[in-house]
Amino acid sequence: MEIFKWVEEIERIYTELIENAKKRNVEEIDKLKRTQEEDLKEALDKKRDYVNRTSLKIQEEINEEIKVFNYNINRQLQKIRETFHNKKQDILNKVIQILGFDF
Repeated sequence: MEIFKWVEEIERIYTELIENAKKRNVEEIDKLKRTQEEDLKEALDKKRDYVNRTSLKIQEEINEEIKVFNYNINRQLQKIRETFHNKKQDILNKVIQILGFDF
């Protein structure tokens, strides 16, 4: 019965077509997945690079501000030392006078 052979052949071809379609779909999904992963990696790399550059810039700015602060504090300390040195005798005289040791 030739009609049964045709039906079997049609079923075999149908099964092959379904399997081939499944295989192509899986390949397309895998390709899309790889593309999305690459795009995500690239986006993350760009963001990481931006964060690193920004962090370095902020670090440089902070270091510069620290240098300015240290310069200013050292200058003020030097002024205090000079003022104390210049007024040391006056301070000692006032302390002696307040304590009542001025004989």
